[in-house]
Amino acid sequence: MTDAPVGGAPAESVTAPTAQHLLSLYEIIGQADEDIPEIGNLDHLEDALGKLAQRFAVHSAYDVLELLRDGGSALLAGSVSRAILETAVSEQWYQSRPAEEFPRNATLAIERDNIRSVVAELDVSVPNLARWNNPIPDIRFAHAALGPALPNLQTDLSGKARTSIERITALPAPIVDLLAMCSHVSHTALWMAASDDGPELGVSSSLSFGAVLSQTTGTALAAIRGLSGTALSDLVDSATRIHEFEIQPSAGRDRLVESMRAKKPAKDAKVWLETPPPPALNHLLDEVKAKATEVWRIINDAPNPFQTGSPVNLTSALPYLQARDLMWQVIKAVQGQAPPLSSPAAARMLLEQAGDIMWRLADSSDEQLRARYNAHMDSATDRKENLYNSLRARTSSPEAVEKLLYPRGRGSFAIDTRRQPRGGETTEIPLPRILLGGLVLGVAEPNWGELAYKLLTQVAHATPLGLLHSFARFDESTQQHTLSHEMTALAIDAACIGIVYVMRGLAPLIAHQANLPRPDAWLEELRIAVTDVHAAAMLVHFLG
Repeated sequence: MTDAPVGGAPAESVTAPTAQHLLSLYEIIGQADEDIPEIGNLDHLEDALGKLAQRFAVHSAYDVLELLRDGGSALLAGSVSRAILETAVSEQWYQSRPAEEFPRNATLAIERDNIRSVVAELDVSVPNLARWNNPIPDIRFAHAALGPALPNLQTDLSGKARTSIERITALPAPIVDLLAMCSHVSHTALWMAASDDGPELGVSSSLSFGAVLSQTTGTALAAIRGLSGTALSDLVDSATRIHEFEIQPSAGRDRLVESMRAKKPAKDAKVWLETPPPPALNHLLDEVKAKATEVWRIINDAPNPFQTGSPVNLTSALPYLQARDLMWQVIKAVQGQAPPLSSPAAARMLLEQAGDIMWRLADSSDEQLRARYNAHMDSATDRKENLYNSLRARTSSPEAVEKLLYPRGRGSFAIDTRRQPRGGETTEIPLPRILLGGLVLGVAEPNWGELAYKLLTQVAHATPLGLLHSFARFDESTQQHTLSHEMTALAIDAACIGIVYVMRGLAPLIAHQANLPRPDAWLEELRIAVTDVHAAAMLVHFLG
C-alpha cells in the first residue's frame, strides 16, 4: 500500500507562535555558555570528561537551534536532542556515585574494550586503533580506571528512568522513544516532517515537534549546567502552548536513573597513547572535504520532483527528502557553514537508512519486494501505535498526542494501515549489524559498515570516548577544538556511502513515479565520486 497523494507546495511557515520558544532556547544556550569550565593542566580524566560533557551539550544545543531556525532535518534535530537528554541523565547517574569511584573512567574503559573486541570479531584492519581509542595525545587520557560503569541508557530510557526524564524535561517520558526513532530514521519519525506548517515538506519539523525539540533541548541543557530562572520557565510555557503536552501524574513508583545498577567493570585497563597527529592529516582531510563537495554537487544536480507543486507520495518522498537534507547538513559542516559536531549522527543515520533500503531491495522478485516492504512498514505501524498508547498513558492531553503523531490528520496513509494480520507469518527484519555488514560499495572491507556505525555511535550518543573525539582537533580556521581528524573523515565517508545506497534504492522509484528518465548514468557518476571520497578518507581514518 502507498500513501494517498497529498498537496504539493507546503504552506507558508507560521513563525510567530514558535518565535518565543526559540528565543528562550537561544537565551538558555547563551547562559549555559557563560563561564563554561575549561580543562586545566591539572585536571585528571574524570574531571575532564565531566567538563567535556558540558561543552558537548552547549555545542549540540546550538546545533538543534540552528536546525529548527533554518528548517533543517527534523530527524537530525531529534537525534541530537536525544544525545543532550541522554547526557543530562548520565550526569545525574555519575554524580550519584560514591566519591571513591571514577564512573566516567570506568565507562570509557568499557567503550575502549568494546571497540577493540568488535575490531577483533569483525576481523577488520585498524592500524590506528590506539588513536581511535584515545584521539587526544595526552598521558592523562591514556588510561581509564576500572570500576562500576554507566548502565545502558541507549535502549528503553523512557522505561528505565521515566521519573528522571519527566523531571528534567517537563514532558511525558515516551517522548524520548520518539527521539530514539529519529536517531534510527524510523518511518514513524519521518512523519515529524510531514506537516505543511514547516518551511519544507519532508525535511522540517512540524510546529508541534519543533516545540517538543526546543523544550527537550533547553531543559536538558539547563539540567546539565545547573540553570534555572525566567528563560527556562518561558521556554516551557511557550513550547507547551504549541505542543500542549501535560504530564499525567503517575500512580507507580518513581523510576530514577540514580537507582539503576552499574555495569560491571571492563576486563582490561590497557593504556592507549599515540603521538600527536602529523600536520599532513590536515591537508589530507581537506582533500576528503573537497571530494565530498563534489558528491553534493552531483546530488544537487538531480531534479527534485517534490519541489514542483505536484502531488507527493509520502512513502517515497519522506525518506528521500530527509536523506538529502542529512547529507546537506554534513556538507554544510564540510564547507564551514555549520558546526561539525552533529555530522557523526547524520552519517550514522544515513548508514542505517541505507542498510534498511538495500535489504528491502536485495531480492528483486515481486514476492520478496512486497514481503520486505510489508515487514518494514508493519514494523513502523506497530511502533507508531505503541508510541501513541505510551504517550496517551502519560499525558492528560490526548489532543497533543494527536497533533504530534498525525500532522496531516487521520487518513489512509501507509504508516497507519497494517498490511499483514498480527500473529501471522511475516518476513523477519535482520538485525542492524547484518544490514550494515554489506555496505561496502565494492571498495571497503567486509563488515566495514558495522565498525563505522559503532564508532560514529560514540559521538551520536555522547559517550566518554565520543566526548574525547568531539574536541580532539584544534581547527586553525575557527580557533576552536573540534572533531578529531579520524571522526571527521569517517563521518564524511560514511555519509557519502550511505547516501549513494539510499539514492540507488529510492531514485529509480521516484523517477518512475514522476515520469522522469531512469537515473542509471547519474547513479554511476555518484558511485564513482563516493569511491573517490572513500579512497581519500582511508588515508585519515585508516578503516579499510
